[in-house]
Amino acid sequence: MRRCCSRRGDNRLEAVGQISEEAMSLNADIALRQLQTLSPDLAGNIVGTLEASGSFSQPQLLANLQGNGVRFGENRIEQLVLDADIQGIDDPALDVQLALQNVNAGGQALSTMNANLTGRLSDHRLELTAQGENNNVLSRALIALDGRFDQQGQLYQARVTPLEIDSDAGDIRLEAPWTYATTWPMVRRACRRSACGENRGE
Repeated sequence: MRRCCSRRGDNRLEAVGQISEEAMSLNADIALRQLQTLSPDLAGNIVGTLEASGSFSQPQLLANLQGNGVRFGENRIEQLVLDADIQGIDDPALDVQLALQNVNAGGQALSTMNANLTGRLSDHRLELTAQGENNNVLSRALIALDGRFDQQGQLYQARVTPLEIDSDAGDIRLEAPWTYATTWPMVRRACRRSACGENRGE
């Protein structure tokens, strides 16, 4: 059993346990109580726990995080709660819930925003809901996606329904489910281009 502790001001990360190819048993406590001391672009606090168990071939990761007054640049979240249970590697089982309150990001002010991801990488469902503040351009949003990932063929397929958006600019509804497919290398390239563009300040 080993213990590791990292501190910077009132920010602390402490982990206890052991890791080997055959067995993992790791518990970590996260207490980031002054994010502004890590970067001038950050503020607020994030606390929670991480637990890793199983083995390298069949791991399980449990995460529970709570945030208050979190800021990243111009984006702000008054309250954040994340619960995640991920099991396996090749086709991991996914159970992730993210709940946000009083979000200000991208010029939008949302009273609540929730995301739920369940299933497996090969067959999963993602649901997103958002409720806008009074006098916000976006009043309400509801999006659900059923996705499938074929690892052998590196093909991702998705079916979106419903998609409902209410805003001052007008309301959007899908008349029929929207389906699309893309190869995984294209997704990775798109993500890399987006990241590079952000790093360049584009």
